[in-house]
Formats: sequence, C-alpha cells, structure tokens
Amino acid sequence: MIRSTLIVGGLLLSMAAAAQSAPATPSPKADPKGTVVPRAPMSATPRVNDGFRGINIGVLIKRVGINTEQTQQVKELNGEYYKQHRDIPAEMPLEERKAKVTKMMAERETKLNAILTPEQQKQYAALNAEMEAKRIEFEKKAAAAPAPSPSVPTEKK
Repeated sequence: MIRSTLIVGGLLLSMAAAAQSAPATPSPKADPKGTVVPRAPMSATPRVNDGFRGINIGVLIKRVGINTEQTQQVKELNGEYYKQHRDIPAEMPLEERKAKVTKMMAERETKLNAILTPEQQKQYAALNAEMEAKRIEFEKKAAAAPAPSPSVPTEKK
C-alpha cells in the first residue's frame, strides 16, 4: 500500500516537473469554419510611453458603484479607445502622438461621464483627484531621491 502510494506520488511529481519545463505556446484559435488560425503575438510593436491609460473597470465597480449595464458600456468604450490607440502609426513623432492620445483620453472621459449618473460622476471626479495627487507625490519623491551610486565590488579576505 505504501509502495503504490510512493510510486503514484513520484509519477505525479515527475509529470508536474515535465509540465513546468515544457515551453508555453499559446493555443491556436479556430475561425467560424473550424480551421485553426495561429494567434498573433501579444504585442507586435514596442510599447511607447505616450500617456495612454485604460479605464480601470474594477475600480469603477468598487469605488464608483457602476451597475452591470454600465460595466458593459464602459468595457465597450474602453475597447474602442484601445483599438484607436493601437491604430496610431508607430512612426508618429512622440510629441504629436502624446497630443493625439491626450485628445483621445479627453473624448473618452466625456463619453464615460455620459454613462455615469451625476452622483457617480462626483465620486469619479474625487477618485481622479486622489489618484492625481498620489501621482504628483510619487513624482516629487522620485525627483528628490538621490541617484543610486554604482556598486563597487569588494574583495573578501
């Protein structure tokens, strides 16, 4: 009895180790006709720090109290603007890109406020003010922090 338990346990451990060492490959999707279409890489272009941020729907649900219908509308709005952001040409100069993203996000905020009730709009504005204050505080701390000194290896005697 103990011997069979040890054998089964050993097999499970060896299978787990083999599964961890196998390379992770994304599973292919099937199109409506049933043929398998390989997935594209998650990010074909390098990420550019142009200021774009998606809407944090979880925070809206917890802190603003949006309902199920509003959640669906916000998901669609978020998806629409993610698509617009992805469609911005990669070769666009950064300053021009930042201006376009700022305009897009302002449009998105207007549409988001149209989805929210007046009370939710107040909660959302307070949340944004809180997050902006935290961002400014973080930037101040980062600017005030001394630059890290290069580490010099020491010899042990």
